[in-house]
Amino acid sequence: MLRVLRSRNYRLFWSDSFIANLGVWVQQIALGWLVYDMTRKASLLGAIAARASRSTIMLGTLSVIATTALALSLLTATGDIAVWHIVAIS
Repeated sequence: MLRVLRSRNYRLFWSDSFIANLGVWVQQIALGWLVYDMTRKASLLGAIAARASRSTIMLGTLSVIATTALALSLLTATGDIAVWHIVAIS
């Protein structure tokens, strides 16, 4: 048995993380299933991934991540940060 698994808190953290990730996976599958069930159009399931290049998708994703990180850092540096900023950006 791994040494870290002897820690009760780590076992709780790991099991809670596993359950949370499982919930996200189930939700993603259910949303795709729901869209298909409502429209009967398989093209809507992977619309962005099928129509844009991988590099464009990655650049867009990284741009959003960088923009939100910059916004949080600027709000923190100026002292104008509030909890609602963190919640909205998250």
